[in-house]
Amino acid sequence: MVSLILQPVVCLAGESGSTVQEESGLHHVKKEDKGSLADDDKQSSSAGRKREKAVVAKLMIPAHTLIPITIDNTVNSNNLSDGDMIGVTVNEDVEVDGQPVFRKGGSGVVFVERAEKAGGMGKGGRLEIHGGRLRDVYGNEYAVSLSIMSRGEAKRMSAILTTVVTVFFTLIPFGAWIDGKPATIQGGKVVDTFTTSPKEITLKP
Repeated sequence: MVSLILQPVVCLAGESGSTVQEESGLHHVKKEDKGSLADDDKQSSSAGRKREKAVVAKLMIPAHTLIPITIDNTVNSNNLSDGDMIGVTVNEDVEVDGQPVFRKGGSGVVFVERAEKAGGMGKGGRLEIHGGRLRDVYGNEYAVSLSIMSRGEAKRMSAILTTVVTVFFTLIPFGAWIDGKPATIQGGKVVDTFTTSPKEITLKP
């Protein structure tokens, strides 16, 4: 008589969902365990990258940060009015804490605060500019302060009197035809500007 002894087979569920088979005192881990572990590693790596992307870098731009600019074109007081804008260009790169914030060639504007045209009686023109706006490499705008004052040459009274005597009999009103010169700001003029207040910006890759 042949006797068959059947040893029990027990199936256990592993922690990662794999099946561990116990047979005759030996443990066998199925191949799908390796794939499951690799998937876990990929998911962990992906989650880590997402956390890195979630970190947003900030930078504080202090008030009074120096930004040199250049006046784009020559202008004069006879062609301007209070509140007019004049185009300017950033004159050199500006970094804060080693980060580039303004690049040479960046655009901006300054505002005419006072414009007086040259007039009769030898009166010279006048221009004053004290504020403007500049844009950084990330697209943020900044209010800046500066100081430009220009006065046109006034005609001396002696020159007016000489002209009046010369044409006295023409009955032209005294000195009315004698104009002073307009105030002029030359294109290419370099001027220092300063940010008026601190500004926190987001650094973009």
